[in-house]
Amino acid sequence: MFGYHLKVSLFGRPNSGKSTLFNILSNEQRSLVSPTPHFTRDVITSKVYEALPVPLVLSDTPGVDRLARGSISAFHEQTLKDSKIVLFVFDSQRDVEDEDRELLSSRRKLCRDQTIMVVANKADNEEIISEQTNEVFSLGDENPHFVSAKNGLNIHDLLESFREFVTPEMQEEYKAKLS
Repeated sequence: MFGYHLKVSLFGRPNSGKSTLFNILSNEQRSLVSPTPHFTRDVITSKVYEALPVPLVLSDTPGVDRLARGSISAFHEQTLKDSKIVLFVFDSQRDVEDEDRELLSSRRKLCRDQTIMVVANKADNEEIISEQTNEVFSLGDENPHFVSAKNGLNIHDLLESFREFVTPEMQEEYKAKLS
C-alpha cells in the first residue's frame, strides 16, 4: 500500500496553518495561504527527496469543520486513508474545542491502520507552549508536536519523527528503483 514512499497527510480545521506547514515541510510554496476559511479546496501533493532516506509524499488537505464535514471529497478521504501518517494540525493559539476532539476522534476511527500525530501549530513562543500543554495533551496523544510553521520552530524535530516509519524494506525498494 505504501511502497517505497512515506505518505503523510495534513488534516484539521480551517486556518490551523496546514498550508503553511505543508509549504515549509515540502520546502516549496505550492499551497496558497490565506486567512479566509476554506481557501484550500483541493488536495495538494508534493514529493520531498532530501528529508528522509526514502521520498516523503506530503498532502495538504482542505480544512474540515462542522460546515464542511459533509463535503469531504472521495479523493480527500482516499488521500487520508492512503497515508501512513496523518498529521492532525490545530491552532495552538486558541483553546482546544469540542469540534477538535470530534474531528480527531472520527479520524482515529476511520484511520485505524495509520498513525495520527497531533501537531500544535502556531506555537510561536514558549509562553504559548506552556499555556497550551494541558490542552494539547487532552487530545490523547502522548507525544504531540509543538511547531510554528510560520517561524520554522521545531519543524526539524517533526520531520525527524517520521524516520521511525521508514522501514528497511522501503529503503531497499527505493534503492532498487534508483538502480
